[in-house]
Amino acid sequence: PFQNMNRNQWTRATNSMALAVIGAALVVLSQFRPSGFFPSRMFCGLSAPAKLRTSRFSRALMRNGVQPNRWFEVTPGPEEDPSGGRVLPIFPSPCILWPEQPAVFGIIEPGHQKLYQDLLMSGARQVLAPLVQAPEPLCTQGSHGQRQRPDRFQLSGLAAVLHLEDLSETSEKSGGIMKYAAKHKVAGRAFIKRILNPSSLFDLNENQEKTDYLRAEVELLPDEEAYSAEPEEVAELSDKWQELRLLSEQLDEPRFQEDFVQPPHVAQLSDWRLSEGWYRLRGQVQTHREQARIATAVNAWIQEEKKEGRLHASPSDALGEMPQELLQVVLRLNSPAGPKFEKDFYEPFFRLLGTTSSQARREILLKMAEEEAMNMRARLSLKHILH
Repeated sequence: PFQNMNRNQWTRATNSMALAVIGAALVVLSQFRPSGFFPSRMFCGLSAPAKLRTSRFSRALMRNGVQPNRWFEVTPGPEEDPSGGRVLPIFPSPCILWPEQPAVFGIIEPGHQKLYQDLLMSGARQVLAPLVQAPEPLCTQGSHGQRQRPDRFQLSGLAAVLHLEDLSETSEKSGGIMKYAAKHKVAGRAFIKRILNPSSLFDLNENQEKTDYLRAEVELLPDEEAYSAEPEEVAELSDKWQELRLLSEQLDEPRFQEDFVQPPHVAQLSDWRLSEGWYRLRGQVQTHREQARIATAVNAWIQEEKKEGRLHASPSDALGEMPQELLQVVLRLNSPAGPKFEKDFYEPFFRLLGTTSSQARREILLKMAEEEAMNMRARLSLKHILH
């Protein structure tokens, strides 16, 4: 199909083929839908992104007394008794959740159903929602065609504490697929001290579903007093975000809406709402960039295949011949549980989440915006040179 094409026609064809190949990857990924881990969905509305440079502002964060997030590697192991501290049930989250943010979970697995049934029976209402990192692919095919789960997962030590506000029975509406819709609001933050029953993440029934839920001994972070930013602080952050918005327009990348970055709106929002907005934007931007890099890499591979005389009749055929390293990147970014990226992206946001001073949090937001503006100006200059 690629014979007798001029350069422009070939470029358009390979671009279309690259998108089609990535689309075919989504079909392959449906085979890896994680029946044992994420069928209970959390709808947080974020495509979490790739790596973020932390070099310049990380030192400033440490000066503010914010400790780095600690990752817990969870592997099968014996159950431990609590040592007298606060114990909370765990619902792993695919993204960082922020105070004041609503969170809705679709409860499907027996283990997660048990979690909420236990909450109702005990009168408790709090759930811990740490970010989870899992190997890719999440579920692999065993020698007899059965799904095999990874032997380890990682949970962020700093996590949102959720307050359950409503639990609705949804079995009839969902055709028996989803048992409950659980509505929460993020009420605070906590550090995990110990995972008490790690094997509950790996014990499955005959349908490869978890039958229990994780529990952790935690230390709650104190809630600081409300802080009203000075007009100068508001103006500084607003100006920097407006600059980023203009740079993003020139780079044709995701950006804040114009009214979001205006001083009255920045002054009106709490620092938690500002932090959540910044986190979501950075996720969208980095996802956009990563997808563009993948399309370029797939295009380059398709062109190399053409040079070698290997023309693929369909995107599915091309996917089957794709180098494993490139295929893994495509799968990682299009995982059923959401894109998976390097931990380095999340660390600045965990420090932001763990900050106990509202004023320091706004200072961190400004430093992060300043570094991103420098990065974008450099990218824009390179774009002008190349084009």
